[in-house]
Amino acid sequence: MYCLWRRICQWLGINKDDESDSDILLHHFMRSLRDDFLQAQHPSAEPAVVNEAVVQRIGAVFNETGDDWERAYEIQRLLVFIKPNSKLAIEAERRVTEAEGVKLPSAASYRAQLDGLNATLNAGIAHAATAVATAAVPGNDQAQRQAVADQARASAEAARNDAYNRYRAILSAVFDDLQWLYQKRNLVRSALYDSADNLVCFGEITLLFAASPILFFFIERQFGITFFSKFVLMFPNYGLYTAASFGLVGAFFSRLLSLKFSTLDLTVEDAQNLFGKRSLLIRAAVGISGAIIVFFLLRSQIIGLAAPDFTKLSFEEATIQTLLVKTTVLLPSKDWALLVIWSVLAGFSEKLVPDSLARAEGQVTAKKQT
Repeated sequence: MYCLWRRICQWLGINKDDESDSDILLHHFMRSLRDDFLQAQHPSAEPAVVNEAVVQRIGAVFNETGDDWERAYEIQRLLVFIKPNSKLAIEAERRVTEAEGVKLPSAASYRAQLDGLNATLNAGIAHAATAVATAAVPGNDQAQRQAVADQARASAEAARNDAYNRYRAILSAVFDDLQWLYQKRNLVRSALYDSADNLVCFGEITLLFAASPILFFFIERQFGITFFSKFVLMFPNYGLYTAASFGLVGAFFSRLLSLKFSTLDLTVEDAQNLFGKRSLLIRAAVGISGAIIVFFLLRSQIIGLAAPDFTKLSFEEATIQTLLVKTTVLLPSKDWALLVIWSVLAGFSEKLVPDSLARAEGQVTAKKQT
């Protein structure tokens, strides 16, 4: 079985590394961050942004042993404060677009701030360019126009410096939100992987529980042991085990359908609890209990729609032609198949049993009133 094999692999230390692809991405990301760090300290055609404390901290984080996403994210956040000014607008646009692509809740706010900042900066630069062009035309009041042009240049330069600071503020905030989102998704994805393992184990137990009668049948045929047949003959509620086992199958199927790795918007707690061992045990208990209740509701004929005949829960011999030979096989009777379907529905649907009990309660109440 998968669970047993997985544990044996873990004990032997030969389990497959599921994070190999993630390690490749992390290695590439760290190399990209090193290149950005080097370029930030030696930019082309512009002075470097001086922030010695940030440079020292980035260097210290790079020198730490091993690579992990938390270190990479810290370096990425710190690089915002020494990134060359010429790259800020492009980087801010890129990251805000990324935030919109992953549907970050605050993406619209960041977009509005960035667009407003770009419009203000462009208006200031355009005003300075107009003033400088006007001052360049010969004529009266040349000194006054030159003073206006100098003031416009100074205002434009101040607007650029203010814009650089605001670009950095937007970038820092966007990085914080994006990194939080990605880390949360990684945790949710990891929890879903664990959930998949739990579901596989749940499925193995379900298969063993539902297939036990067939296994016992083969054991009796091969070894002549009649203990199981005698036990069935003395069992007071024939078919009850069938109902309980296939109720468990329905419960497993409902959990299996609800596991979707594309759904990463869950909270970490929901991802851990939804398919945790306790949650699966509770769901299994609900499925089995629901199937047992439906079993007795069917037998009491309170549920009359397509109810099986409990005296015909059997297997019938049928002769069929296979690819190789003509042989006699055992096929489940229609009534046995109906019981199985009802049991699976009872385990699968969380509303079937409560609705059936409500209808039964209504019938009992109506009879009392009459």
